Amino acid sequence: SVEIPNSVTKIASQAFAYCCDEFVSIVIPDSVTAIGRTAFGELAKLESVTLGKNVASLGDYSFSRCSSLKEINIPEKITEIPNNCFRDCESLKSIALPDGVVKIGSHAFVNCTSLKSVDFGQNIESIGSSAFAFCKSIKGSITLPQSLKSIGTYAFQACQKITSVYLLD
Repeated sequence: SVEIPNSVTKIASQAFAYCCDEFVSIVIPDSVTAIGRTAFGELAKLESVTLGKNVASLGDYSFSRCSSLKEINIPEKITEIPNNCFRDCESLKSIALPDGVVKIGSHAFVNCTSLKSVDFGQNIESIGSSAFAFCKSIKGSITLPQSLKSIGTYAFQACQKITSVYLLD
C-alpha cells in the first residue's frame, strides 16, 4: 500500500508509471488537486485507488493499463474523465460518476472487460468515441441522463450484452 503525503498537491505526468510493480493500493490525500498524464499507468498489480476529495483533474491515461484495478472512487470535483484514463483496466467492475462529471473522453474505459455497471450521474453532456468499446460485461439496460448532448462513434462498440438504452427526459 502506498500513501501519498499530505504535503503533495499535484502528482505529475508519469510519476509512478511503468514502475513499482508491487503497488496494490494507493491512497491519495485531500491535499492533491491534480493527477497528471499516465501518472499511474501500467501498474499491473494495482487493485484499489482512493482519490482524495479535492482531486479536480485527471490527465489522459492516468490509470491506463492497470489491469488488476478493481475499484476507484471518483471525487465530486472531477468534471471530466479524460481520454484513455482507464483504458485496459480489465478488472474494473463498476464505476460511479458524480454529478459534476460532464464529459467522458474518447477511449476512457475502452477494454474494461469486467465492467458490469456504470452510474453516469445526472450531468453528462458528452460520451467520447469508443469510450466504453469492448466493455463486454456491461449487460442489461443502461440509463443515460437528460443532459446528454452527444455520443461519439463506437462509444459502446462490442458491448453485446446491453439489451436496451434509456434516455431520461
